[in-house]
Amino acid sequence: MATLTRSEMEQVLLNGGSVLHGGVLISRVEQLPGAIDLAKGDPEAETAAANAIQQQIAELQAQVDRLTAPAAPDPAAEKTAKKKAADSGEG
Repeated sequence: MATLTRSEMEQVLLNGGSVLHGGVLISRVEQLPGAIDLAKGDPEAETAAANAIQQQIAELQAQVDRLTAPAAPDPAAEKTAKKKAADSGEG
C-alpha cells in the first residue's frame, strides 16, 4: 500500500474522499495529523517538516514585527495638521 504525503491526503479529502492513517479513517482535513507526526521515523521527512515549520515561524514573526513597528510618519497628514494649526491661529 502506497503512503501518501500530507498534501496528497488533503487533496483526497478535499475531493470528497477519505484516507486511512494509523488505523483511523479520516474524512476531514482538520482530522489529519500534523506534518511532524506524519514525518516521524523518516529522518529526511522530519528535517523537511522542521524546516517548513521554522519558515512558518519566520513568516509569522515578520508579520508581528510589522504590526508592532512604529508607524512611519505620513507627510501629507503632517502638512494638513500644520495648515490647520496655521489656519486656526489666523482667526
